[in-house]
Order: sequence, then C-alpha cells, then structure tokens
Amino acid sequence: FEEGLKTLGVLDAVKQHPDSFPSLFCHEPQRLTADMMDDLFPPRLVPKGSNQRRAEDAVIPLWRDYLQDAEDEEGSSKLQNILVFATGANEIPPVGFSIEFIHEGSEESSSKRMFPMANTCITA
Repeated sequence: FEEGLKTLGVLDAVKQHPDSFPSLFCHEPQRLTADMMDDLFPPRLVPKGSNQRRAEDAVIPLWRDYLQDAEDEEGSSKLQNILVFATGANEIPPVGFSIEFIHEGSEESSSKRMFPMANTCITA
C-alpha cells in the first residue's frame, strides 16, 4: 500500500499534512438529513414536455416533503429506517443511488415490477 502511495508522491503529502487526509482514508458516519437523502436519490426523468414528465414533476415534491416531515418528526433515525427500507443498505454506498420512474403502459413496466426495488450494485 505504501509503495502505491509513493508512486505519485501521495505518501509524502500525507506525512507532511496528516490532518488533511483522514476523510479520504477513514470512514466517519454522518447524521442523515432530509437534504442528504434527497441528494442520494437523483431521479432519472423523461424529457420535459411529456405527460409522463408532468407526473414525475408532481411526485418529486411529495418525496421531498415526506423526507422533511420524517426528519422533523423523528430525526435521523427515521431517515436511517427509510434508507434501509428503500435500498436494503444501512449505510450510503460510495456510488450513491438513483430513482427511475416506471410508467404504466411503458415498455419497461411490462418487464419490471411496479413496486420499489433496490439494487446497490455498481453495475446496475
């Protein structure tokens, strides 16, 4: 590991500025907030102007309101439960998550389930 860090001079930088690198090498759990949860799930939206996009645009504020209400009522413990329910993961993976809308009658809806599913694999 040290040899790899020496390759680009990273090891020397770590030794000279040890207080600058803990966040890169050590995991520090963070208290979940509604904003963090919203940022974790960026939606993949259809193009603007379609009826499907109008439906998607109507749902997004409801999701954000739900997250804010959860944080206001019970704090980060409720958001942690939502994270586990929605993803099956009790921690945020480095690659994050995304939400994909599946519209009734679309090609995807015939091949995918209509209920929430989670996949935390990077290749998904």
